[in-house]
Amino acid sequence: MEKAFELSKCQIFYACVGEFFATFLLVYAVQMTFNALAIATALWIAITMTDKLSGGHANPAVTTGVWLGNRHLHKWGMLLLYWLSQTIGGFIACFLTYGFSERMLPINPESHWQVQQFFLEVVNTCIFVTNVLICKDSKRNYTKDNFHLATIVAGTLFVVITIAGNFGYGACMNPAVGFTINISSLIFVQDMQMYRVWIWIVGQFIGGFLAGLLKRFFIDKAYDSMNSNGDPSGMFNMMSEFADMTQKLQS
Repeated sequence: MEKAFELSKCQIFYACVGEFFATFLLVYAVQMTFNALAIATALWIAITMTDKLSGGHANPAVTTGVWLGNRHLHKWGMLLLYWLSQTIGGFIACFLTYGFSERMLPINPESHWQVQQFFLEVVNTCIFVTNVLICKDSKRNYTKDNFHLATIVAGTLFVVITIAGNFGYGACMNPAVGFTINISSLIFVQDMQMYRVWIWIVGQFIGGFLAGLLKRFFIDKAYDSMNSNGDPSGMFNMMSEFADMTQKLQS
């Protein structure tokens, strides 16, 4: 994901198009299916198709985590362009969904207090984004094979959290999803309580912010301390050596 912020000027447009398309596909799947497995599949497709263009974020919280989690990335311009592209992609998906089906499904849970919803969004977004940042960290052998593994892990975690949380508080973990869907619901069908929108903006951005800080100041430091010899695959070599030793003991 780090490469998403290391683009030359001629690539910025394509990166924004990639984020627009990825978020569009994700929000469109949410509105047309409202099914965790279908949404996770759409997320996997979106990440796979746009990874080379933009890093395949499809989520402003992930973008925030990437920006904060990498000590070398401090480009506010690209951060804002990613957020804008993702938000526009989400709104276009909502407009097309309503145009095709004349329906709009708001994410408007009623079974929890707002404070509970807020903290659940913070915690689950932080867990999800931290998982994404670790799985797609180029310093940790981010190869083609590991990319597919990372998308599978991210999709699986997304399904688990979505199924667990959808019955209680929405479980968006994505400001572009929660914000664009609920604002569109307010515009088209007036089926949204405006005072709840802040939950899907503030809570999820805080979750992404905490995930970025966690990776940068705790996970990366722990990784660096375990690999002080400068070998980026040291952790994997250590696991391999442990497996070899176990096999020798068993034989």
